[in-house]
Amino acid sequence: KSGVAGHDADYIYNGELSYSTDGQTWTVLCKVKVVQAAHGAVTLVVKHTAPKFGIPVFTGSNIKGTVTWGDGAQEDYQSGLSHEYAEQKEHTATISITGVEAVELENISGIAEIDFTGF
Repeated sequence: KSGVAGHDADYIYNGELSYSTDGQTWTVLCKVKVVQAAHGAVTLVVKHTAPKFGIPVFTGSNIKGTVTWGDGAQEDYQSGLSHEYAEQKEHTATISITGVEAVELENISGIAEIDFTGF
């Protein structure tokens, strides 16, 4: 149990790190779950290089908000929402929502940074 931005939160992580036989390609397979103790509006920011990015799984009740994909596009939050990028480069997806109790990220790849400070 640890604090994030002044809130207590539980973190669950289990992961595996592997690389190809040529020693050049790294793949990270992991599962991260953060349970929020305080409720209200939250923001999750993910920097990534994925050509198609799907938002994490959020649990809670009456979840509403917006997703800004980092390439000028923005959509209302929906479970299972994903976005394809025209350019393969680093993008910053910002998810601002209410009604969330926990977020779960599974099989994440191409992730440069996950910022939980607004969660």
